[in-house]
Amino acid sequence: MPGTHLTLPLFAEGLATYVSTVVSPGYTDGQYLLQDDLGALPDSGMRATAKRFLADSDGMTIDPVRHRTSMAFRRWFQAGRTPFQAGLPNRAGYWLGLHVIRVLRRSRSLHEIAAWSPLAGAGGNTRRVAPDCQRPRGRVVESWIALASSESGGRAHFITGNAR
Repeated sequence: MPGTHLTLPLFAEGLATYVSTVVSPGYTDGQYLLQDDLGALPDSGMRATAKRFLADSDGMTIDPVRHRTSMAFRRWFQAGRTPFQAGLPNRAGYWLGLHVIRVLRRSRSLHEIAAWSPLAGAGGNTRRVAPDCQRPRGRVVESWIALASSESGGRAHFITGNAR
């Protein structure tokens, strides 16, 4: 994924995991995520985890200087015996991505979500999306994360402000 931000693997892996839950139901989140401690993370921690992810979301998946996975990517998506960040198991980006897609499914079809391009409009505003648009704009996955991290019912409270 050279030249991409961390939001691309979050969206892609979240969508892939979600699709696995649809085509092969009956397993635990830990089984879908291939890691029991990820499946045991409480949903109540999603908002704080999303905020932490957004702090890293401008990071690249591949370090352009060293030509290897970036430290930000490793913090969220790489496995290993040594924890990459306090309070979260390694690979927490997979867990967060799955939950982002689940929240989006409350108001969008799987077909619609799968058709979105996570790279569309990458030069736009990084933390918000017009709430009435049919197709997300701007740094769209960041907006999806913010939407998923809200607990607002019909209103979308974004990390950097409110939208209606």
